[in-house]
Parts: sequence; C-alpha cells; structure tokens
Amino acid sequence: MRINLDVYESIYTYDDLKDTLDLKRIAIYTRNDERDLQEMVCKDFLEDNPCTFSTINIYKDKRTGTSMQSKTMKHLLEDISNKKIDTIICLSLDRLTRNVFDLTYLLTLFSQNNVRLLSLH
Repeated sequence: MRINLDVYESIYTYDDLKDTLDLKRIAIYTRNDERDLQEMVCKDFLEDNPCTFSTINIYKDKRTGTSMQSKTMKHLLEDISNKKIDTIICLSLDRLTRNVFDLTYLLTLFSQNNVRLLSLH
C-alpha cells in the first residue's frame, strides 16, 4: 500500500481556521463517550468560537478503536461519500481510530472528498 503524505494537509488546528471558520456541514464524531463529554467539548468549541455552519450531525460510536466496521463509522463514511459533510470535529485523533493504517485511510478519504478534520486536542 502506498501512503499519500498529502493527506495530512486536511488536518487543521483552530489557529489554522480561526479567521475563516466557515465550517458549513459539520459532523461531530465521538467514540466510547458514555457521559457525552467529548460531544460537550466539541459543542462548546462551536459556541465559543465564531464560525458559520448550516448543520451539525452527531455520530456516537460505541465501538473500540481497533475496528472500522461499526454502523456509526459506516454511516459517517457514507455521508462523506455522499457529500453531506464538510468538516469533522473530534476531541482527538485517537477518537477516530487507534490504528495507523485506518487513520491513513480516513485521512485519504477526507482529502479526496474535501472534508476538513478538526481535532481539538
């Protein structure tokens, strides 16, 4: 498998985006968040920082970080492919996956679909 290093251009920090936060269609992704703390932090970020968005979809995954086969992850990937998402916000990269190959796959998919990933930590 060839790893495309250009995909890392789709990872942003708040400082990268703060002047142009037009996030449009947002997906908040959480994993193993029984008390909804990850979701609250992501929503607080949106409230505390000036940005423009039209929709927010919450994807709550109960799976472990070792598999990409959950219904929630499949739904997220389908929505990305169907151009329903412009920006994904998560607490940290390890909330998406703990597998380096899966992370590379996700970053490639995000880049191919012009989806920005905003990791808060």
